[in-house]
Amino acid sequence: MKYLLVGIGGALGSLCRWGISYHWTIQSGLPFATLTANLLGSFLLAYFYSRWSAKYEKSYLFIASGFLGSFTTFSTLSIELVTFLIEKQLVLFFVYFAFTSIGGLLLAWTGYVAGRKRGRLVHGD
Repeated sequence: MKYLLVGIGGALGSLCRWGISYHWTIQSGLPFATLTANLLGSFLLAYFYSRWSAKYEKSYLFIASGFLGSFTTFSTLSIELVTFLIEKQLVLFFVYFAFTSIGGLLLAWTGYVAGRKRGRLVHGD
């Protein structure tokens, strides 16, 4: 059952990720589709992590491991950064890296705090 939940969540997450990429072209040189997916995924994963206890393991597997695991994409981020380096677009490289890294951390923190304020704690403070 767990494999099925992760698989279905992964299929839905990859379809949503593809939809963002398909409908959102690159603007200003930055790959906004990947940036959007990764930043949104950072917030949502931290939000669900902070809210759900082991009691909701199946829902967490579906959303976190399945959907968000395939919705976000470190491999695409990596190849886009390498492409900027190969093409000697150092400003775009650093801007994209900074937005992704700092933005992801800030949104993960925001998601975690928002989740803790809304519901149960995973770590039981």
